[in-house]
Amino acid sequence: MVEILSPKPELEQLGTVRELSEKSVPLLVNVLKDGGEEEKLQAMAAIQEYGPLAEEAIEPLIDELKRFEKYNPRWLRPEYNPKSALIMIGPKSITPLIEILKNASQPFMRRRAAQMLGAFLHKTISGEVRRRLWGFLAEISLRNDEIISVLKYAADNDPDDSVRYRANKGLRNVKTLNS
Repeated sequence: MVEILSPKPELEQLGTVRELSEKSVPLLVNVLKDGGEEEKLQAMAAIQEYGPLAEEAIEPLIDELKRFEKYNPRWLRPEYNPKSALIMIGPKSITPLIEILKNASQPFMRRRAAQMLGAFLHKTISGEVRRRLWGFLAEISLRNDEIISVLKYAADNDPDDSVRYRANKGLRNVKTLNS
């Protein structure tokens, strides 16, 4: 007698999450573009739950970062923070952040990009973020040299002190990569 094995529950759940993300992420992106302040905060929290499946939210999250030159006090809670959402999306966020660090005219945007790129350095990803991005850590670590290079350039050449500070702070994480 042959026993038919059913798929593991975890695999079935993964299919459900992927299907749900295909329906939900476009709605969340619309909220980021057109919603009120409270709705946008809730959308950012939800996007973090989808992680890399929410790739299409990268641009609206970057737009959300641009809305506030000074740090929005509502972002003190990580679940309501566009920076946290971009990091949780994973390696697909790296290229747009590098472009911001290299090309943004506003120092506050370059500073935020330097901070987030520093957080992507392999050993600095910890706790819940590490667990949720586990499958992408190899892809992120392949970009370490690129991240380090752009942070070094910003640390040495950016005209703004706060950007140079954030880039240097991110580079301090490189010591943990080599130890």
